[in-house]
Amino acid sequence: MNKGTLVVISGFSGAGKGTVLSQVLARRPDLYFSVSFTTRPPREGEKDGVNYHFVTRQAFQERIERGEFLEYAEYVGNFYGTSMAVIREKLDDMHKVEHAADEKKHEVLDALVKAFITPIEREDIILLSQNIDEVTDKIEDVMLRLYYNNIQSIRPDSLELVSIVVKSCDMVKLMLKEFASFRHSKSLRDHIIAINTLEEQADQVFVTSMRELHTTCTDPLQVLAWHEVYVHLELCTDDCEHVADVVDNIVMENS
Repeated sequence: MNKGTLVVISGFSGAGKGTVLSQVLARRPDLYFSVSFTTRPPREGEKDGVNYHFVTRQAFQERIERGEFLEYAEYVGNFYGTSMAVIREKLDDMHKVEHAADEKKHEVLDALVKAFITPIEREDIILLSQNIDEVTDKIEDVMLRLYYNNIQSIRPDSLELVSIVVKSCDMVKLMLKEFASFRHSKSLRDHIIAINTLEEQADQVFVTSMRELHTTCTDPLQVLAWHEVYVHLELCTDDCEHVADVVDNIVMENS
């Protein structure tokens, strides 16, 4: 799964953020743009629901009281905020991905029942499919904890862990493509090593992040909430490594 990187485009008023964003979205239709809420009046050419959701100050504050924002801030007398509905929407999307992964796993198992001869041992195929499914399960677990713990601001070090998770998933995808012809692949081993290296990087970031969380955060609820998120982010990279380990063992058994 190669989704999940948060990109923030920042700049002073009139710097050209909108121009950059429109060009990026035109070239990368796979990216998602989160439309923020604001209390400032629309500028010429801006459309409600496209550039921003324009609301009154009172309406914005009511949303704050109801806990509807993932994050918000006041700048130059106006509020800006990202709705939790974004998280709910992406949670639904992730659930669809996880469900699709479950279906693929069942398809593999059904095919094994019908197949007389398999290219590798049946037990290895089952183990590999189960470990791949675990990756999507763990990613969904992260999003669930962001949602039900009502986390409304993102800790910067969590984005570093997310970046490693995304890279690990990308590398798993490349590895599995090469695995289809593992007897002739020249890069499969490099992909396996890269996944192991990323898992080690995640371990280091995890320890540093947990230390920072438990020594600087004074809100016990936030400590508990982020503790869960960090643990499950690190588990994502663990499960990617488990997939790589299974592939490595299969290659050695069949070489």
